[in-house]
Amino acid sequence: MSELWNTSALSQVDKVTFNWKIENFPSVLRIFGVNGFESHEFKVTSSDGMVHALKLKFTKSPIETTSLKVNGADVIHPWNYSLINFEVVFSSSKKEKSLYLAGKLEFDLQGRKVMGIFGNADAVEFVFNSRWVLTNRTDKSVYTTNANHSDTNHSTTGFFISNYISTLEMKLRLVTPGVVNNTISLVPSEKAVKEIGASRLASDIKSLLTNAEEYSDFTISCEDDIFHCHETILRMRSPVFARMFEQKMSESTNRVLSICDVKKDTVEALLEYIYTGEITMKVENESELLYIADKYEIAGLLELCFHKLPEVELDMVVDILIMADRHKLEDFKKVAMQRIQMNKAKFRSDDNFVNKMKQIPHLLVEFFQQFN
Repeated sequence: MSELWNTSALSQVDKVTFNWKIENFPSVLRIFGVNGFESHEFKVTSSDGMVHALKLKFTKSPIETTSLKVNGADVIHPWNYSLINFEVVFSSSKKEKSLYLAGKLEFDLQGRKVMGIFGNADAVEFVFNSRWVLTNRTDKSVYTTNANHSDTNHSTTGFFISNYISTLEMKLRLVTPGVVNNTISLVPSEKAVKEIGASRLASDIKSLLTNAEEYSDFTISCEDDIFHCHETILRMRSPVFARMFEQKMSESTNRVLSICDVKKDTVEALLEYIYTGEITMKVENESELLYIADKYEIAGLLELCFHKLPEVELDMVVDILIMADRHKLEDFKKVAMQRIQMNKAKFRSDDNFVNKMKQIPHLLVEFFQQFN
């Protein structure tokens, strides 16, 4: 699970904060550690205005320690600790060009705050590379191994982490030098996807979806698929579903809702978000996801879609503006207005835009107040 947001500072740098929580860490470390384990992707904007998908990755060193000192203190049972290296990498396997980046990783190790960095944004020091290794700036670790029966001391800039920590929570802050005339810097910084719940609760609720056939009391049909779900969850997450059940419409009586205006992968993604607060699957048509989020008045899903606002085609910006206004998502409404203002010549001659604005006169007033 993750939480992501961007801000623009007075220095015109762009910032991204990415939170990563790994449950059952010992098993993850044992199964994936040596070959490397990656987070879900997140996006940053480089100085040339391009959007790049990155991931946080950790790799376990195959060494077996026979002794270990951290900040001069001997560690008891050093073989119960693994040497972990953290790095930021591109999400895609294809060769990516380098970009300027500075980063700071923070996490808690048995009551101690540990930090790793590369570059220094405060000192305007950015690392130009295509992969970025985080250096441990909290601990000075010296160890010996049983390799070649040598007692030689080795130092490392990695992190020694106990093999028995049940959960590892990390916060990664990335900074790029900033973008000239790029609206990505206008994405709201105080708005994040709010519906990421506590991991245990999210896991339990998600199990209702994965085991829905056993416990469901309602079904949704789309194309040739049937999706089993629960009235209580649908009521709680969507005002439209709530009204449907309260008004005893035919769907609530027959216990089946037929959705014919989107594809089945969009419905599957909708239900995943309703039950978990996130979407992990690939959606073929993202405009359909935006449409169905608006149709069923799921503001959190709209926010998730709107985070891609700087990347969407101009033809969709007007509809996003109208939806953001309808659901009172003020920060995203301002971003949409700014994109329209930056392309005002095109929109002034667009009959579709003019007609839609005539139907919502208060938006015209807001345009006048904001840009005049």
